[in-house]
Amino acid sequence: MNAISNARPFNVPGFWPIAAAMCSRWLGAGRAPALAWRDDLIARAIAAIRAGQAEQAAQLLAYHEDSLARDPAFLNLAGVLAEARGHHDAARRFYGLSIAIDPHHTPSQENMRRLFELNAFGQSAVRVALGDEDALAALAGDARREISQVRTMPSRQLNRISRILTSS
Repeated sequence: MNAISNARPFNVPGFWPIAAAMCSRWLGAGRAPALAWRDDLIARAIAAIRAGQAEQAAQLLAYHEDSLARDPAFLNLAGVLAEARGHHDAARRFYGLSIAIDPHHTPSQENMRRLFELNAFGQSAVRVALGDEDALAALAGDARREISQVRTMPSRQLNRISRILTSS
């Protein structure tokens, strides 16, 4: 045999590294739809709270309480709903648990701060944080950007657009 036939072209991994890679791929593929499902549920609950339908949001979240029990966004919304019902101690516990799970969860930190200010000073300038404030700020920024683009548009284009809109 010559040296070329004895040489290994690449290092073939053993059984366990292959099995681990397959399992991590398989688990990773199963995790993405669960996150999309969770994000959709949280978004629907936030929309219900913003629409003044706190009971509907509570029902949405209560149905999935077991699967989301360690989710900071879920715990924050549970705290908001408890606070809306007047259960401030329960709200404080929900916010605290959310912060304990994820110390960087800003909505829970803001809500805990607001509760502290309400208890210590009787008032707070901090609003209830649901977790979608960044998205709302981005939407507002996009709207301002579009308005500024309209302002900088040449008058010929504005006239053409206004004629199109008034003719129909």
